[in-house]
Amino acid sequence: MNKPVLSKNAFWDVDMAIIDYAKNASYVIYKVFDRGNLDDILSILNFYEQKK
Repeated sequence: MNKPVLSKNAFWDVDMAIIDYAKNASYVIYKVFDRGNLDDILSILNFYEQKK
């Protein structure tokens, strides 16, 4: 599973290199929808598809 390409807008306080996107899916989705830009949201929707 490739990592999504995200801006620093949503994850300015987190080291993005160590995020476990499978284990922390709810956290990642929340952060992107709360603080991310449109490209971040589209990237997350594509990454998680309809599963989450």
